[in-house]
Amino acid sequence: MVYMLTIHLGQDEVDCFSAWVSARDAGIRDTPEPDHKVNYGKLLLQALFEHWRGVETDPENRLYFSVPKHIPLILR
Repeated sequence: MVYMLTIHLGQDEVDCFSAWVSARDAGIRDTPEPDHKVNYGKLLLQALFEHWRGVETDPENRLYFSVPKHIPLILR
């Protein structure tokens, strides 16, 4: 069985990752300011792409986009 994560972003929603909450409400204690805000959308994207391979610096491959073999990529 193959599982694949899918993220659907609404076409008419320009602020789909605008999910600001206070760091205290999110359970984050080490904040620079007492009223510090965190963005759940940004944290989600960072977690998803944390281990994404970097760009190839080989001049022969610079015109190609590479994706790790374990990540299926579907473009519509």
